[in-house]
Amino acid sequence: MFSFANGFSADVGGAVGTPLGGATRSGGRLALNGSTAYVQLDRPLVQYLDFTVALFAREAVTQPGYVEFISQGFSGAGGYLGRDPSGIIRMSDVWNNTGVAMPNDHLEHHYAVTYQAATGFTSLYVDGQLRATQYLPANFRFRGGNFTRFGRQFDPFGEFLNGELDDVTVHGRVLSAAEIQTLARRTPDLSCSAEGSLVSGGGASTFVTFENQSGEAIRVHWLDFSGGRVLYRVLPAGTAYTQQTYVTHPWIVTGATSGRCYGIWQPIASGRIVRIQ
Repeated sequence: MFSFANGFSADVGGAVGTPLGGATRSGGRLALNGSTAYVQLDRPLVQYLDFTVALFAREAVTQPGYVEFISQGFSGAGGYLGRDPSGIIRMSDVWNNTGVAMPNDHLEHHYAVTYQAATGFTSLYVDGQLRATQYLPANFRFRGGNFTRFGRQFDPFGEFLNGELDDVTVHGRVLSAAEIQTLARRTPDLSCSAEGSLVSGGGASTFVTFENQSGEAIRVHWLDFSGGRVLYRVLPAGTAYTQQTYVTHPWIVTGATSGRCYGIWQPIASGRIVRIQ
């Protein structure tokens, strides 16, 4: 999971990212110039029979040719998520025309692809909505060739992104439609008015990365088994941290200076990144 708030490496998972060709960070996002800039990872992130790849992306301008958000492998046996010159989203060499047009409004959108090896069932989501499905071979995997890259294609191709990437997550299972909708949401799960009705319960261990883009320091509170606030972190503006938690444990965020309540967020089983704005 990559929030890009503290650097180019993963907040969760241990992968190390190296910025190349002028890749920078701006406003907590990965910023790329469309000609030379990308991030090279030290490993292949997709190493699973079943997987989900999800991210936010924005094209600053509509470039001619091909554009890739993420890639791994090599031609003929690689995987990627991007678009072709006509603006159609493509997922890999075996699904290089999804029939879904990429939004051309130069705004941030959320994209997710799931793959289930046992059935070959592949799904493409845009902004949390299922847009296309496709059968791919049961042995389909991103393997060999270049390790994962953000913002360009594997060698020998360029296909650089001119724009931004954010909240890149790779999961070793097929996320549900509801989980993908949660990842695609920039707003709180619940308003602060729900605080009095919420308590923590049992559930599987997971984690939440809190990214503070609010402009002030924030207070991150857990709502305990009685519904009371427990302060876990005062997080400065422009930074992020990852909190181990459990499914069903709600978290409420308030402004350290303003006292504003930003909302309540619920963990999901595969972990998530929460952007406080």
